[in-house]
Amino acid sequence: MAQHVHYLVRAPGHKPLVTQLYFATDQVFEGNPEKNFHRDPLVPSMDVVRPVLLTGDQAVRVSVVFDLCLELA
Repeated sequence: MAQHVHYLVRAPGHKPLVTQLYFATDQVFEGNPEKNFHRDPLVPSMDVVRPVLLTGDQAVRVSVVFDLCLELA
């Protein structure tokens, strides 16, 4: 399973956005994201750490909500 996901988002009339989403299971957090989120300099706050919902009967599927806002060009 991915530990974090990198995004490059583009839309006409908007500036491109490069960002990433961290899962609480990322090894950098050593099992405690609330205590260790600052260990990665790219994680400015717990706001970028999302809970993961595992779903699926035979295959594991992951669901997470991550809102993006793009700046007008």
